Amino acid sequence: MPCQSRPLNRPLTSPLLSFLSSSPLTSIPIPIPILIHQPATRKPPSYAPALTSPTPHPHPLVTPLVTANNPTPGFDPVIRPRAHEAIPAGSLFTIVWDTPAAYAAGSLAISLIGGDRQDAQETIANLTEAVPNAVGRYTWSVSPTLGNKRVYGLVLRWSKDTSVFQYSNPFHIMPVKSTTTTTTTAATNSSRVPERTPVAVAMSSTKSSPVPARHTSDSSPSVIVGQKMLALLVVMVVIIVGV
Repeated sequence: MPCQSRPLNRPLTSPLLSFLSSSPLTSIPIPIPILIHQPATRKPPSYAPALTSPTPHPHPLVTPLVTANNPTPGFDPVIRPRAHEAIPAGSLFTIVWDTPAAYAAGSLAISLIGGDRQDAQETIANLTEAVPNAVGRYTWSVSPTLGNKRVYGLVLRWSKDTSVFQYSNPFHIMPVKSTTTTTTTAATNSSRVPERTPVAVAMSSTKSSPVPARHTSDSSPSVIVGQKMLALLVVMVVIIVGV
């Protein structure tokens, strides 16, 4: 049986559509919401401050003495003086450093720096200008006038390239102790009456001991006999001569 097609111009009817068409509600306007696209307001992204890593120390054993310039990595690490070593003023001290093979040629200039703070040191004196770098040591005659700074340091600079340098460990210089002595002089007071010192006087006794009589040479019997013999001899000589 062939299918019969429904004409397209025939209105579709249903009980629901009939009710809606006859209902008074259809005359009430129904508001249709209109959607307006508004761009969402975005907050500006908050950028967290980047964490800066601390500047690495140029030398594994020492904090840089002067922060304005960084020393050359690997150049002449200083062995002596040690960190915070006390060096007596007026003594002889041997500076010791390790010389890498890349910097063995050429000479070395060593200067002394110092100050009240480690990050505010200034050049005090030039110790040497031409010590061979390969030697690795230098005997320093410490001046007896040093010791008035809180911290000291050394700067080792390569002669072939003055931009190549190294700092030493921070150290201290013990000042020379003063040996002057003060003499205290007592002032004399002229108004003070000197004290009298009692003197013991030995009193002699009133009775005198008898002094024994001493014989003189004239009263000696032997002298009297000799004088008589002499007189007799003279008389005999006169008699003989007269005869």
